[in-house]
Amino acid sequence: PNVILVGEIRDAETGLIAAEAALIGNLVLTTMLSSDAIGTIPQLLHLGVPPYWLAPTLSGIIFQQLVRSICQNCKMSYSPTKDELYHLGIRQYKNDLIFYRGSGCKSCDNTGYSSRVVLHEILIIDDHLRDLIYMQAPTVKIREVALHRGFKSIRYSAVRKVLLGEISSSEVFRVLG
Repeated sequence: PNVILVGEIRDAETGLIAAEAALIGNLVLTTMLSSDAIGTIPQLLHLGVPPYWLAPTLSGIIFQQLVRSICQNCKMSYSPTKDELYHLGIRQYKNDLIFYRGSGCKSCDNTGYSSRVVLHEILIIDDHLRDLIYMQAPTVKIREVALHRGFKSIRYSAVRKVLLGEISSSEVFRVLG
């Protein structure tokens, strides 16, 4: 096959089989439990996938998390506090920023939330990151280089959705801390 789907990498054997399949030219798509995209790299190394296999076979990592979206029937606007902005990482702001939250209604069972949206981060593995993986660089170094090369964290995705009025800041704090 040209494309192989591996349900989930949970152990060294599955990780090695997936890496070996990718090494011989197959596109391997798989899932793995992780706390973020960059954290997946040391996890795979810790499972026993050698860095000289992981570096050339890894193309990208997508990390995603579902969060509750604001109910459109009871959505209301408010002005965020400086403390709220600070905890979201918004250091410079205009006084006219408007955030939204659900007040609770019949259609959302008084929760203020109606459906779910995805927060995500996408890590594209380029040659520089491949070198860092091969050298088993610390996660901090990989993160630093990835951010310098345009990587946007899941927190960026969350803040963007707060500013667009899709999710509440309290949902961000609940899910991401």
